[in-house]
Amino acid sequence: MAQPTEWTRLNRRYGNAGSDASWSKVRELYEDDKVVEAWDAAKSLGTGSRGWGLFTMRMVEAEAVTRLASEQQTFGTTLTVEFPRTDDPEIAPGIGAMIRDLWNEVCLELGLTPELPLVVTVLLPEFDAQWVPGRHGYCIGKNDLTKVCVPWRALRRSDELRAVLLHELAHAATRELSHDLMPTWLNEAIATEMEGSLNRQYLMRVRNDQVDWMSPGELEGAFEIDRREAQADQWVNLAYQQSASIGRWISGSSSLGRRKLGDIAKAFANNSTWTELKLRVTGQTHADEALREVLGLGEKELFERVHLAIRNRTLPISKLSVPQES
Repeated sequence: MAQPTEWTRLNRRYGNAGSDASWSKVRELYEDDKVVEAWDAAKSLGTGSRGWGLFTMRMVEAEAVTRLASEQQTFGTTLTVEFPRTDDPEIAPGIGAMIRDLWNEVCLELGLTPELPLVVTVLLPEFDAQWVPGRHGYCIGKNDLTKVCVPWRALRRSDELRAVLLHELAHAATRELSHDLMPTWLNEAIATEMEGSLNRQYLMRVRNDQVDWMSPGELEGAFEIDRREAQADQWVNLAYQQSASIGRWISGSSSLGRRKLGDIAKAFANNSTWTELKLRVTGQTHADEALREVLGLGEKELFERVHLAIRNRTLPISKLSVPQES
């Protein structure tokens, strides 16, 4: 008979509470990037009390099964690339070197000298499915590292792979620069600007009042919407495009270009104790304080400037993407 594990003892003693305690251990292992150990523990638990562990379980499964089928390459002291073993001739060789070069590009543009370990994982093809959280690519902060996961299908198109990697690597960079303090809308403004995903159709719709221009609070809320709701994809797509236009305005309005975006990220992490106390007392957001420090504009003023620039056709434009599908 198999010996009871720490998790089965907790379940026997506490019932559903034990299940919750068990899942806390799974999350601890996952956040240490011990994904195989986390998956071994998760398999004995199901999805936990009332199924609340399903989201975590799917992420753990995708990362663990991929790791077991992968090889790792290390570049320098901080970057590790995890890539499934394959003999597929359609997959471009040198994926590790490509990821290294793109990471160096992102760091150079945003002004980051990386110190935090970064793991970039190409997930197995079987996890390119609707039931996998973040199936289009995601960046997640773990205890002592940042992890980026990208879908296998992106490898078959070099332009898609570059776009996905630039977006997610930008998240990794801003997490380190800002000490993970940025709101989602500003984080996505930087990532979408690095990716180059702003499209002409969205700008036309804003100019013609066909879509609402969201306030900072509304834009942040749009990213937090339950994506199972009706029209959720439409709202999320509009949120990404508004953030992209903000990132484009900041980058295009400065001689520093995208380095200005990196400066804003750094401004989240340089506050004194006195500044932090002032923010708590006054209710000023970290984003408003950081933007004023770097741009001389608060959140509200920035949103007004970008909206006006779109309406007046003065938004600095580089290369616009094709319209995104929702």
